[in-house]
Amino acid sequence: MDFKRIPNEKLEKADVPDATAPWPEIELFALTSNGYEAFPGDECANLAKKVIDEFSKNAKILEKLALTELRACLFFEQRRYRHCDEVPNAGGMISIGALLSLIRAADSSDRNEE
Repeated sequence: MDFKRIPNEKLEKADVPDATAPWPEIELFALTSNGYEAFPGDECANLAKKVIDEFSKNAKILEKLALTELRACLFFEQRRYRHCDEVPNAGGMISIGALLSLIRAADSSDRNEE
């Protein structure tokens, strides 16, 4: 299946699902960015794992990330859940919801850093 990519500079708030959206909608949005292209090799996985681990200790970690990093983390989470053939539980949705909220809130200066 071919997914429509949305570069940061073309991303609009309306493109980003709300944290309460159904998982299939969030999955499709996560695939509008390719974290493996933005962070090749193991970089995407390492970034996402570090961020999600740190998020469990300090939610403010996400506020320090650039838009491309936020989207790469969401992309990796989608790939991870897909690979395991699972959907996020309530705990997983907390970090995913936080990623979505920050992606929605990113201002235009963040959108051009890709």
